[in-house]
Amino acid sequence: MRFLNRSYSMYKKMILYISVLIAVVLFVQSLILNRNFEKIGSRMTFDSNVNMLSQISYSANYMNDAVRSFAATIYSDPNNLPLRYAPSANPEEIYGQLQIIDTMVNQSPYIYSVYIYNGEQDRFYSSKTGTIVDADHFPDQDLAQLIEQNLLPADYQFSPIPRQIPLNSYNGANRLATNVLTYLICDRYSDSGRIQSAIVINVKVDYLTGLIKELKNKGSSLSNDVAIVTGGGLISDGLHADAEQAGPLGKASMQRVAGSTEKSGYFKAGSGKDSKLITYVSSDILDWKFVSATPFQEIVKDINKIRLVTYFACVVIAAIGLVLAYFLSKHLYSPLRRVIGTVGSAVNADPAGEQISEIEFLSRVFMDNIESAKSLKIAKNENDYRLKQQELRHLLTDRSLSPEQIEKTFLRLHVGLLPRSPLFVCHFAIDDLDAFQRRFSLRDQELFRYMVGNVSGEMIDGQFRHEFVVLGDRQLILISQSRSDDAVSAYSQVPGLMRCIQEWFAEKTGLSLTVAIGYLVPDVSEIHSAYNNAVELSKYRFIYGHRSILTPEAADAVSAEAFERPISLERQLDESLSAGKLDDCIRHYSDIVRHISRYSYDDVASYLLYFCYLIYMKVNDLESKGYDKLPLEIQPFTQEIVACETLEQVNVKFMEMFASIAEVVKQKKFKRKNALAEKIIHILETDYRNKGLCQEGVASDLNVSKDYVGRIFKETYAQSFGEYLNEIRLNRAAQLLSTTKKNIAEIAEEIGWENKNYLYTLFKAKFGMTTSEYRTKYGL
Repeated sequence: MRFLNRSYSMYKKMILYISVLIAVVLFVQSLILNRNFEKIGSRMTFDSNVNMLSQISYSANYMNDAVRSFAATIYSDPNNLPLRYAPSANPEEIYGQLQIIDTMVNQSPYIYSVYIYNGEQDRFYSSKTGTIVDADHFPDQDLAQLIEQNLLPADYQFSPIPRQIPLNSYNGANRLATNVLTYLICDRYSDSGRIQSAIVINVKVDYLTGLIKELKNKGSSLSNDVAIVTGGGLISDGLHADAEQAGPLGKASMQRVAGSTEKSGYFKAGSGKDSKLITYVSSDILDWKFVSATPFQEIVKDINKIRLVTYFACVVIAAIGLVLAYFLSKHLYSPLRRVIGTVGSAVNADPAGEQISEIEFLSRVFMDNIESAKSLKIAKNENDYRLKQQELRHLLTDRSLSPEQIEKTFLRLHVGLLPRSPLFVCHFAIDDLDAFQRRFSLRDQELFRYMVGNVSGEMIDGQFRHEFVVLGDRQLILISQSRSDDAVSAYSQVPGLMRCIQEWFAEKTGLSLTVAIGYLVPDVSEIHSAYNNAVELSKYRFIYGHRSILTPEAADAVSAEAFERPISLERQLDESLSAGKLDDCIRHYSDIVRHISRYSYDDVASYLLYFCYLIYMKVNDLESKGYDKLPLEIQPFTQEIVACETLEQVNVKFMEMFASIAEVVKQKKFKRKNALAEKIIHILETDYRNKGLCQEGVASDLNVSKDYVGRIFKETYAQSFGEYLNEIRLNRAAQLLSTTKKNIAEIAEEIGWENKNYLYTLFKAKFGMTTSEYRTKYGL
C-alpha cells in the first residue's frame, strides 16, 4: 500500500494554533481593559463634576429664590407706587425712597442695583446712583431700549437675563461695565401692550463665579473649565458671551448641552490632545445648565501608566505562553505520532511523492480500509440475497421437498418464516408491463421490482412475517405469515393492506399493480400449492382488469357448467358486420363478452382465439364478394390478442376491427348508390326533352323500384327526382331565352314542358323575373 509522505504539519499547526490562541486572548483582554479604564476614569470624573455642579446649581437656585423674595418686597411696598406710576412726584420723597431701596440692596449679598421705570414720565430711578434720569439719557441704554421697544420674550416670567451694565456714563474706550443677571417685573398698558412700569433688579454675577472658583479648587485636582449655559448664551469666568462665542466649551458642545433633555450627563468632545470630557447638570428651577469641561489628557494620565504596566504584563505572559505551547504541543502530538507509526507499519504504507498531513494520511488509510470492508460486506450481502432468492424460488416450484428440508433451508438462510405456521402467497403483477419495460431501463426495472418487495414488506410488517421472491419479469411473490395466533382473522385483513399498497404505488410512482392473494395453507409443506393457487388467480386479471385484488372467491365465482358457445350472438354479429352496422356489432359483441366472462380464464382465452378465427373468416368472405381488402392477418392479430393483459384491451382491438369492417361495407354500399345516382343523372341530362320522362320509367330502365330510385337520388343530391328534372329544364329555358329568338311556346316544346303557365310560375320563382324580363335583360 502506497501513500504520500507525511509532512508532520499537525505538530507545527498545534504550536501555531496554541500560540495564536494565547495572542488573541491577550489582545482581547488588553482591549477590554483599555476601554474599561477610560470608561472608569470618565465615570469617576463625571461623578466628581456632577457633585460640584450640583452645589453650584443649588446655590444658583438659592440666589434666585432670594432675588424673587427681594423683588416681591419692592413690588408690594406701597411707598414705591409713586416711583412706578405717578405722572409727577416730589423729588425729596423720591430720593428718600431710593435711599431706602439702596439700603436694602447693600444688605443683600447678591443684588448689585435696582432700577424703577415709570412709563408715565418715561424715566428711570436708579438705586445705585440715587438719580432720576429720562429714558433717553439713562446710562443703561440696552435696558432702556429693551423696555421702550418692548423686546422682552412673550413667555418671560421673572427669570435672569445675563447682561452687561455700565459703571459710568462714558462711551467708547473709557466706558466701564460689569456683568449682571437682570430680573424684571413689568406692568403693561392694556390697550397697547407697552410696558407701563418695571422693577429691574441687577444681580451680581461675581457671586456665582466666585462660588464656581471656590468649588473648583476645593472639589477636584483637575483643571476644569466651568460655565453656565443659559438661553441667551454662556456665563464663564464672570463674563457673558452669546451663543456664537462658546468660550472653553466649543460651539458644538454648547449646542449639544443646550439641546439635551436629560437631568445630567457627560460626553467626550474633540479628539487628540484637545479632547475634553463635558459634564453637565440641569437646574430644577432656572432654565440653566451648569457645565464642566475637563481635559481628557488629565483624566487618562494615570490610566496610561496602568496601560503600560498591562502591556508589559501581556508581553511576559505571551512569552511564557509560547514556551508552554511548545511543550504542550509536543505532549499532545506524541500519541498521534505513535498511532501514525503503528498504522503505517500495519498497512505497509510506503512513501510515494508529495507530502500530506498526518490527518489526511490517517484518513486515507481508514477510508481505504472502510471501502474495502464495505465492498466485502456488499458482496457478502448480495451473495446471501442471491442465494436466498434461489432457494426460495426452488421452494416455490419444487413440490418434492420435504418439510425437514425446507426447515433446514430456513435455518441456514435465516428466512424470516416459521415452518410449522399457516402461510399464504401474494402474487404481484405490474400492469401494462410492455409500457413499463419501454419506459424504464433494465436497471430501473429491477429497482422497481425490489421496491415492490420492500414497500409491501414494510406496510405489512407489523402484522405479518414475510419474504419476497422475484421470479422473472412477471411474477413478484410475497410469502406471508401472521404474527398472531389467529391466522384466519389476520388473513381476512390482507385485501385491505394490499389496497393500501396499490394506492401507495399509484400515488408515489405512478405504477399500477394487480395483486392475487392465494388461499391460506396450514404450514410450509403446502407452499407449492399456495403459490400455484396465487399464480392461477393472477390470470383472472384478464377478466377483472388492472389494479384488481384477486382472492380465491374470484375463482369460486366461475361457472361450473361446460362452456357453451354463444352461437346465436355470433350469427347476429355476422349479420351486422355484413350490413356494416357498427352500433349493432358493438352491442352483439358486448353480449358475447358478458356471456363468456362467466366461465374460467382458460375457457375465455380459448374462445377468444376461436373468435379471432371467426373474424378472420368473415373478412375473407367479404373480400370474396368484392369488398375492399382489409389489413388483417390472422397470426399477427391473434398474437396481439394474446399479448393483451385484460379483456378491456381485447375489446379495444376487436372494436377497431369492427369499425374497419363496417367502414369497408359502408364504402361498398356508397359506391353502389353513387353509381346508380350517376346513371340517373345521365338519363335526366340527355333525355330531358322527352315529355314522358318520369321516375317510374327510369326505375324500369334501371331494373330497380321507383321508391329506391327516389331514395337514392334524395340521399345523394339532397333533391327529389322531379325537382332535379325541373332544374335542368328551367336552366335550358333560360339559355334559349338569352341566345335565341324563339317564343315561349317553342322553348317549352323544346325542353319537354307541357304546361306553359306552370313554366311561367316556376321560372319566376327560380330567377326572380318573368321570361320577358329575362329576355329583355339578358337576350341578344
